[in-house]
Amino acid sequence: MTEAVTHWYEYGGETAMVSLVEEAVKAQSGRPSEKEEFELVILDFSGLEEALDTARLFGSIPDPKTQRTWSAAIDRLDEGAREVLASAPEGRTFQSPAEAGQAWRGWNTFDEGLKSLQKTGSRLDRTFGLKPPSDPWEEG
Repeated sequence: MTEAVTHWYEYGGETAMVSLVEEAVKAQSGRPSEKEEFELVILDFSGLEEALDTARLFGSIPDPKTQRTWSAAIDRLDEGAREVLASAPEGRTFQSPAEAGQAWRGWNTFDEGLKSLQKTGSRLDRTFGLKPPSDPWEEG
């Protein structure tokens, strides 16, 4: 099992994971703060969409437990980003209460994806001794 996971990681898995972390952190920077009631935010999930596509290309991680968290991360990040984008008002500056609620739900789903992505990285490190040379969570 360790050899198969190491092979997945060394032949693209690490790159896919680091890219996904960096783009998720970058996308989250467009999240409105809770302090500002009328804050202008710019949503940019384009890099995240590319990172999600790349992550899907690398297929399954050969370890079922790690694959569950990896798959959940991809699904939740994708679902959360889509919901947040769908909540953006078209041709208006302010969101309706329904759109604001949809954005809130989308960001919560996105947070679930981030947690699953962190669990995947932790498991790869703890169980298989695999981690990138620098922490993409801090560099993002």
